[in-house]
Amino acid sequence: MKKKEQVSISLDEFKRHTGALTKHFDDGIKLLGERIAGTEESLGKRLDKHEEILNSHTQKLDSHTQMIGQIMLDVAQIKLDLKQKVSIEDFARLEKRVIRLELARRS
Repeated sequence: MKKKEQVSISLDEFKRHTGALTKHFDDGIKLLGERIAGTEESLGKRLDKHEEILNSHTQKLDSHTQMIGQIMLDVAQIKLDLKQKVSIEDFARLEKRVIRLELARRS
C-alpha cells in the first residue's frame, strides 16, 4: 500500500485557494438568486394572465346565470298560459255542442 503524501501549502496559497472557492460559491449563489427572481417574475405574469382569464369566465358565468333565470321565468309563464288553455278534447266537445245548438236554433 502506498502511503498518502502529505501536501503542505503556504498560508498565502491557502488563503488564495479559499478566496477562489468563496468567490465561486458567491457567484453560484448570486446566479441562483437571479434565477429565482426570474422565475418569480415569470410566475407572477402567468398568475396575472390566469386571473384575467378567471375574471372573464366569472363574467360569462354571471351572464349565463342571468339568462337561465330569465328562461326559468319564461317557462313558468308558458306553463301558466298552458294551464289556462282549453285542451283539444274539450275544444272538440264544445265545437260539437255549438254545432248542435246552432242546428236546433235553425229548426
